[in-house]
Amino acid sequence: MILIPVPNLEDIIIIRLVIKLCLLSQSLPRVDALGSRLFLLNLYPELSAVPSALRPLDPFSSSQRTRAVDVGAGIGRVTADVLLHLVTNVVH
Repeated sequence: MILIPVPNLEDIIIIRLVIKLCLLSQSLPRVDALGSRLFLLNLYPELSAVPSALRPLDPFSSSQRTRAVDVGAGIGRVTADVLLHLVTNVVH
């Protein structure tokens, strides 16, 4: 009989964090991330942090919080490479 030690909850949390950090080091290809950001900015131009001739920035919009929901089953690359560049909070 082989005895396998059962990890405690703290060990499991640490292992999951290490795995997630290792996976998050991988990122989306730059062209995919930029294309996704441009797509979202076309849908929601108010997310832009850069003024343009067509749409000047609202001085009061910087105090407004913007949230996004990431409902994908991935490892967080879209959140890290796309959403966090456009919004203040992301809920997984």
